[in-house]
Amino acid sequence: MISRRGFLKTLAGIAPILGGAGLCLSSPVWERFLAGDAAGCLFALDPKSNLIRLAPLARFWTSVPLAGADCRLCHVPLEGLQGKRIRHEAGIVKCLLCAQGCVLRAGDRGRCRARMNVGGELRSLVYGRPISIHVDPIEKKPFYHFLPGAAAYSLATSGCPLRCKFCQNWEISQASPEDYESPTMSPELVVRNAVKKQAPVIAFTYNEPTVFAEYMIDIAREAKKQGRRSVLISCGIMNEAPLSEFCEILDAIKIDLKGYDEAFYRDVCGAELKPVLRSIKQIAKSRAHLEIVNLVVPTLNDSEKMLLGLIDWVLGEAGPTSPSTSRASTRITSSETCLPRRSRPWNGPGRRRWSGGCTTSMSETSRTIRGTIPTVPPAGRRSSNDRDSSPWKCMSPTAAAVSVAEGSSASGVDWKGERS
Repeated sequence: MISRRGFLKTLAGIAPILGGAGLCLSSPVWERFLAGDAAGCLFALDPKSNLIRLAPLARFWTSVPLAGADCRLCHVPLEGLQGKRIRHEAGIVKCLLCAQGCVLRAGDRGRCRARMNVGGELRSLVYGRPISIHVDPIEKKPFYHFLPGAAAYSLATSGCPLRCKFCQNWEISQASPEDYESPTMSPELVVRNAVKKQAPVIAFTYNEPTVFAEYMIDIAREAKKQGRRSVLISCGIMNEAPLSEFCEILDAIKIDLKGYDEAFYRDVCGAELKPVLRSIKQIAKSRAHLEIVNLVVPTLNDSEKMLLGLIDWVLGEAGPTSPSTSRASTRITSSETCLPRRSRPWNGPGRRRWSGGCTTSMSETSRTIRGTIPTVPPAGRRSSNDRDSSPWKCMSPTAAAVSVAEGSSASGVDWKGERS
């Protein structure tokens, strides 16, 4: 049996080793290596694995051979390249899909973990590999002004370019493609399944669908042939060129404007705010239906200054009639709901009983927060016997921002007992 003195001597000997390991792992370099820009490098995939071997060529990327003499494809004007000679490493590619702008050596994966440089070509590791499929009410997305009452055939792959610390779908969004075994599904099969489920809408949701842009575009094109609508639920971090194509092929886009503060986006989401604002303005000018959601995280993005700044920006840039909703990341205790405004309900196949959420236009929300008009009156209460009722008890956007129940769970549960 070891003595107390012997135990203390042993502990004193290993303490410097443990402390040094802690310092190394907490350094920015290791942090970036394990979960940042080089995500996926530590546990590299076998280049001969089916995941890589069968991965199709991605779109929205460039490399030195592809760019040729056009340096602007990779370098921003602020770098001041004129007159400079730049030496490029062979096989490097730059992803142009989202604002993270990952520059990848051979074998590297992007911040989303879903796109990989394979032999100097960017390939999609998630094309045709959905890991979550569910039929939801469209209000759960939430869309309150687009075919209210319709069923949405919802799907997701793994991967997300953000690192939101409050993410409720982190098991999916922060996963790598190899973390889940999933059968491949062609775009045609996805649409056939949606038709079989009598879902008039196909929704790309749960993770950040931008990471499977090629798959989403192919599904949306096939869905259009079958008379189905396609909707995107996104963080809005995509670049202009891909978003322009999204707006052409998709019927509706919902953007999660997670806050109106640069520091909040950098520290809590691992991204920048400006690309999201640019995306909202671009969608507002397009043919696609736009809705904006502000997820309220108590103490982090619920200050009056931040909420009023967000409202003023949307009023000025997206217009006073842009539908907007505030959701709280904790459960709300009120059982009152409000019916969607200025909406035509979906009366075709796939209609579900859904009492909807409460949403108003940005101009109404602005006046409500400033106290010049009362909140929208409740239109009814959910029935506790209604199987489609959601445990998320919706309130007006203002009430959602200020009436969060203290001490309740931070993870939402959807109407069928799955995470929202």
